[in-house]
Amino acid sequence: MSSILVIDDNDYIRASLTRFLEKENFNVIGCANGSRAIEEISNMDNDITLVICDVIMPEVDGFEVIDFIEYQRKQGRYIGIIMMSGGGGEIDATTALESLNPRVDHILRKPFTKQDLIKNVYRLMSDVE
Repeated sequence: MSSILVIDDNDYIRASLTRFLEKENFNVIGCANGSRAIEEISNMDNDITLVICDVIMPEVDGFEVIDFIEYQRKQGRYIGIIMMSGGGGEIDATTALESLNPRVDHILRKPFTKQDLIKNVYRLMSDVE
């Protein structure tokens, strides 16, 4: 069964998204940082086909996760990407998300609606099946 990987260093956001998607009958894996996410993506047993990722995180950020997913795509593995950000640190959300626009499938600016999230999750998951 294909899985969705939710990556966010904010425990509340990660848990909320995970519960919401599980209620929609998706298999969901949650990660608190990009380095753990890359490990999960590398584990082919997980069959991750969609990543929902925060941009600004400690250790390995969303930009590095996208680099890894782009490498996976070049190897013939499709993984959809939804990036989300509310800003933080030295970068604002608009700047962070606009810089990713050509590299990702959808962008969500925090706070976003569940309807916008689920509409795009279904769209991207149907592309895989």
